[in-house]
Amino acid sequence: MIFYDFEVFRYDWLVVLIDLNARKETVIINDPDKLKRFYEEHKGVIWAGYNSRNYDQYILKAILCGFDEVYTAVLKNADGDTLEVEGDECDFKAMAVAIEIAGTTVERR
Repeated sequence: MIFYDFEVFRYDWLVVLIDLNARKETVIINDPDKLKRFYEEHKGVIWAGYNSRNYDQYILKAILCGFDEVYTAVLKNADGDTLEVEGDECDFKAMAVAIEIAGTTVERR
């Protein structure tokens, strides 16, 4: 299982990926080729993240599909538009997870 989290800024993006089986953390900054290689090596396992269903999966799809403007793709998705992409490399399934902090449960999807 891969846990992942993206951060996107105006001109930069980064992702932290944690492979639970290998007990290894990978950080990728503005390197779509490295992310594509990581994805190809791990696309057969479950990827999970907090809010990945509404945010992170769209960033990953945008990068895998070669979008030049990741920031713009994220903003369009945040406004409720659909990020439409075509191609096998863009077929990504994500799972959102819930967490419990100090007795308060975050909604599960």
